[in-house]
Amino acid sequence: MTSLAADRLVARRGGRDVVDGVSLEVHSGQVVGLVGPSGSGKSTTLLLLAGLEPPDAGVVRLDGEDLAGLGVAGRQALRRDRVALVFQGYGLLSLLTARENVELPFRVARRDPAAAAAAATRWLGLLGLGDRADQRTDQLSGGERQRVALARALAVEPAVLLVDEPTAELDEENRDRAVGLLRDAADRGAAVVVATHDPEVVELCDRVVRLVDGRPLELPPGDVDGPVA
Repeated sequence: MTSLAADRLVARRGGRDVVDGVSLEVHSGQVVGLVGPSGSGKSTTLLLLAGLEPPDAGVVRLDGEDLAGLGVAGRQALRRDRVALVFQGYGLLSLLTARENVELPFRVARRDPAAAAAAATRWLGLLGLGDRADQRTDQLSGGERQRVALARALAVEPAVLLVDEPTAELDEENRDRAVGLLRDAADRGAAVVVATHDPEVVELCDRVVRLVDGRPLELPPGDVDGPVA
């Protein structure tokens, strides 16, 4: 059972708190949503949860262990082995193909190349990209790149999946695919946190935290208290 917990996180940028007292907890099998207007601190919160940025105050714990105490190498190993993050800008290597981008985490972790190839084929197919697998990602549309980034994160079957606006550039058919696969990831045991403006994504969440000017308000399941944007 995986548990990711944030306790009163604060992140300061340019003299102001862009994340101000955010606390949340997510366990294996759960999806927690972060909603709120652009600039409300959703993306920064995901970076803090991934250990990519240190909080100015507060603590992030994975299975009870403070990420700050792991050191840079320990946090890198954590992201290699247990935590996957889908950036809003996707974070793909543009000169690699879709397949090579999905295989990359396997290669970094020195896992079986055959397993990497099989995972890439499977997840790109599930996201409707089987016929685009051997295209360089700089030749793909924004929605296609978004799906490649999601395939790369899902393929490693992480214990923790952190996703930033996973459906922002997707049409209805591909949005439904992405939403279903996020729910499936949780059902297989991942702890999922997703930042979103999309009501369809919010519907799959077990809990929702609204951020306003970096400050949190946890909402009951199914209650987003107005528009999510």
